[in-house]
Amino acid sequence: SLSRLGPKQLEKEPEAIDIFTMDILYFHALIDYISENKFPPGADDDFRKRLRNRAQKYKVVDNNLFKKSKGVLKEGHEGVENTWERAKKIYSAEGLYKLVENVVKECPDCQKFKSNKEKRAYLYPILATKPFSIMGIDAVGPFSP
Repeated sequence: SLSRLGPKQLEKEPEAIDIFTMDILYFHALIDYISENKFPPGADDDFRKRLRNRAQKYKVVDNNLFKKSKGVLKEGHEGVENTWERAKKIYSAEGLYKLVENVVKECPDCQKFKSNKEKRAYLYPILATKPFSIMGIDAVGPFSP
């Protein structure tokens, strides 16, 4: 799974893990509110308000809770390698490079403005030494009279 902490940071800072966790009851309350618009039984007005506000930051897909992203990694349109460099500093996940590669390949702006890396040969003009020393004839035909 994605984590903003690198693998080494996870081992060194166990107290940092608690910051990014969510109470299981609150987790299920968010899923129920987003998918079915239902509050937990006995929820007071303050809890309902906080749940509504927090639910705006999440999305439920196939009964999985995802935090909405602002799309920061997509906004630069920097290509696969530059986006990968930025993503690996922030996230740690198995198959992250492939994910970044797929996102960039599917981005319409990246595809529209990507540079063509194909090297093109230079054109070398054939210089004429005297008038009519070089002639060009286009083959056209057959003509019917």
